[in-house]
Amino acid sequence: MFARKRLFHDAPMTVQDAPMTVQKCAGRKYALIAAFLLAAQPLIAANVGGVVRDGSATPLEAMVVAAYNADGTLQATGKTDFLGRYGLDLPAGDYRVLAYDLSGLYATSFDGNADSFNTSPIVSLTANQSRLIDFILVPGGSVSGRVTLQGAPLRDSAVEIYNLSGTQRGFTFTDVNGLYSLVAPPGEYKLIAYHNSGLYSSQFYSGRQTFDTADKVVVTARGTVQNVNFDLQPAASLVGSVDDPAGQPVSGIRIFAFTPEADEAGSTLTNGGGQYTLSLPAGAYRLVATDQQGVYATAYLGNSTSFEKSPLVTVTGGELRSGLSFTVSPGTRLSGRVVDSVTSAALPVITVGAYNLDGTQRVSARTSADGSYSLVLPPGSFKLIAYDESGVYATAFHEGQITFHASTIVAASQDAPLFADFALVRSAHIRGTVFEDGSTRQAPGVLVAAYTLDGIMAGSSEADAAGRYGLVVTPGTYKLLAFDPRLRYATSYLGNALTFEVSPARTLEMGQIAAIDFSVRRGTRVSGNITDPSGAQVSGVEIYALTPDGDRIVTTEGLGGRFDLVVLPGTYIFAAQDPVGRFTTVYYQNARALREASPVTVSSMPNATLHFVVEPVTRRRSARH
Repeated sequence: MFARKRLFHDAPMTVQDAPMTVQKCAGRKYALIAAFLLAAQPLIAANVGGVVRDGSATPLEAMVVAAYNADGTLQATGKTDFLGRYGLDLPAGDYRVLAYDLSGLYATSFDGNADSFNTSPIVSLTANQSRLIDFILVPGGSVSGRVTLQGAPLRDSAVEIYNLSGTQRGFTFTDVNGLYSLVAPPGEYKLIAYHNSGLYSSQFYSGRQTFDTADKVVVTARGTVQNVNFDLQPAASLVGSVDDPAGQPVSGIRIFAFTPEADEAGSTLTNGGGQYTLSLPAGAYRLVATDQQGVYATAYLGNSTSFEKSPLVTVTGGELRSGLSFTVSPGTRLSGRVVDSVTSAALPVITVGAYNLDGTQRVSARTSADGSYSLVLPPGSFKLIAYDESGVYATAFHEGQITFHASTIVAASQDAPLFADFALVRSAHIRGTVFEDGSTRQAPGVLVAAYTLDGIMAGSSEADAAGRYGLVVTPGTYKLLAFDPRLRYATSYLGNALTFEVSPARTLEMGQIAAIDFSVRRGTRVSGNITDPSGAQVSGVEIYALTPDGDRIVTTEGLGGRFDLVVLPGTYIFAAQDPVGRFTTVYYQNARALREASPVTVSSMPNATLHFVVEPVTRRRSARH
């Protein structure tokens, strides 16, 4: 996507009207010379011909039809006659064919009505073969503007126009005044401008850094969109290298730069010495090294195990940042198919991800039209997930599990490839709105979650600015609750239940859409710290707020020795428990059992503070408390 290779122009600056031919001569001498010249020409092996028409089937005269080889090199062009007919003589080989209008009234048309050169079909021609390819040209609209460098006109800058799918529709270059103009068929597009020198940062319209955030440009037939302008800035240069575990440089590795929101900002390939230079606008980026040949596993900067754990690289305009190196390891190929659990039909465009055991994603791939996928894993242990971004199918874990917690661990090594198939079931949906208690005010940012009956989260959805949420789950029985990661509202259970244990369960069938609203009340924040007997901060310990009878109301995990949770005013028992059994369970004020615990009364005043001291376990426990 967003390849920089020059394949074609919407309106080429120079086009050969027809292949050169030998002129007829009256004299015998010149006729012999002409015959010799003709014999020296390459033998014509094949022909592509057809008719170019407009949308009303009227033949179009003087339209140009061009054939390119697969890498985008022009091989032959020809113009249509008054009947719209054309013919191209070509050697045997593989070609892509397109038609365009030099006057710019009609938009370029690709063979097969494709939306780009790269997605148009490849035509394979053998000796003496003829192929019929007709074209329909539609009236185009123009997009024009100026490219500047900090306000000054910038000549020879490339301006590319992309379909919303990310395929390139066409491109052009700016003139001495920084001006450009492009022609495209009616539709919605995104544009990018950049300079091949790499000295200036590329920019999407209007002033955007990534394709996903770029503003759309709407083109209408015979319409004109003006002032689609770009003002480039000095680029930051990120310089580094890629080596294998033995320290040998690896060429052909693609280095991607992503924004913290995971939008692609740019990419480049390592050279023969394993080195790369990436020009980017000022900003913060995460870098990823991928091998498109599938020999090496994806690597993250700083030997991180996931995208979200990799370091942010922050650069300013004109800055040179060097030493950004990667080590890529030969990987294990994981492949399989994703099908419908009932019909066994192949499911395309399903994402299959390999996750680290801490829940962070290591790498992912999408299934092709036949439901197959392939990705490369580094040595290690992973859990596998298949999910449908459209929400039609429920998320599935390896070997038919429905939660990450219960899914099977897969060990990857370089000894043998791995195989994992998935059968997805059609999902159940839960939709609704989260309101503030006793009002019609929406509560954006609240998470609505579905839990299995044993307390494992099976899915969650964040309420949008209008308080609406949409939750997709595997058909089954769940308990539902709403909690606020911003710590404004107390956790709310279905049916206004006080605790998880007494909240009602809902059974959801395949394809069912359940409408469930939640009402949340503003609560009181309870904060505190968790240390061991030496005073060292402890992470990963869970803090529970319980009823006096020991039923769970809310749980949070302590990070960096700190915790925060929200409850309604009332009386509670608080406990600290380590889910992995490193420390003994302790109740507030060092009680060792529920019956010994001191109740804590939480008022409407904010910021109650609690302190827990957890002691290391002195013997191995066979089960959790």
